[in-house]
Amino acid sequence: MGVFQKIGNALARFMYGRNGVDQLSLVIVVGSLVLDLISMLVAPHLLWLGNALYLVSIAAWVYALFRIFSRNLTKRRGENQRWMSWIWRMKSSQQGARARHADKAHKYFTCKNCKTICRVPVGKGKIIITCPKCGQDSDRKSVAQNLSVCPKCGYHFPIGAYYRLSTILDPGSFRELFEKLSPADPLSFPGYREKVQAAQRKTGLTEAAVTATGTIGGHKCVVGVLDSRFFMGSMSSAVGEKITLAIEYAAKNRLPLILFAASGGARMQEGILSLMQMAKTSAALARFSEKGLLYISVLTDPTTGGVTASFASLGDIILAEPGALIGFAGPRVIQQTIGQTLPEGFQRAEFQEEHGFVDAVVPRLQMRDTLAQLLRLHEKGGRT
Repeated sequence: MGVFQKIGNALARFMYGRNGVDQLSLVIVVGSLVLDLISMLVAPHLLWLGNALYLVSIAAWVYALFRIFSRNLTKRRGENQRWMSWIWRMKSSQQGARARHADKAHKYFTCKNCKTICRVPVGKGKIIITCPKCGQDSDRKSVAQNLSVCPKCGYHFPIGAYYRLSTILDPGSFRELFEKLSPADPLSFPGYREKVQAAQRKTGLTEAAVTATGTIGGHKCVVGVLDSRFFMGSMSSAVGEKITLAIEYAAKNRLPLILFAASGGARMQEGILSLMQMAKTSAALARFSEKGLLYISVLTDPTTGGVTASFASLGDIILAEPGALIGFAGPRVIQQTIGQTLPEGFQRAEFQEEHGFVDAVVPRLQMRDTLAQLLRLHEKGGRT
């Protein structure tokens, strides 16, 4: 332990008081007596200074008496700690950091985009990301170059809506649609508005869905993306409205439609109104399909609940990212309901492809080329 830490500990113990004694009040009383003595010595020479010191000593006496007769001793102890133990606090914060992160050779932080705990080796400039699937470490730069896919095992990290659009659309072709459409609170659900505002500040999004027009390989289309960082991509009235408007915009302009699903289902804070978005989006897609236009649904991790039961499952072509969880209810709920052990990989993208629910499992690095090829093959069926 260093000299400064020893001094800080001594100050903290003194100002805390171990036996319920408010030692700061004693210090104030002694200080006020000293001020009285100084004011008596100074007053014959500088009257104004003596009077000022006398008034300060009176104020100190009043404050000390107030503290002594106050019953909230616990609050006073905390105040003593805040006032006088800054060295002690610095030491305790260091100890807490070491306790949280026993690996002293690294510094840790949480990635803002993927919420993955990343670590930086001390003395090195590289940022290390630990894959939650294989547990191996990778340089953040290599993961970013791999479009947020683990280079060791191929695990697909969650990504934000705007970043996903940047990996799919041609540069300079992005134009957002209905960006000002934000969620409401039709049921006055307790705490819902505050949670929405917190999610908006945290993600920079107005809602869990982002819709836009752009080109993929030179082919113009309408793209919608759900962002799992915003209320787990749950479908609210605003999300359903955004998706529906995007479908109607694509139908009006006879453009192919691509929707990326990443959702936990309907948003419980809006009750039946959120459930009605299943019918609304499905009806809009039925009208879209009657015009003979192409709809490609891309399922990412996770796609569950009401989103799976509505627009995510209605694509003319259904693609999925590797390892994506796809289903209505979770596997644990299903296992408890039927009382049987589920097969390995149940509800994952590869399992769904094997059983015909998904047409193809496409890695993120190949997604743009795959979509461009599909748009080129179906171009004559849509807009010529």
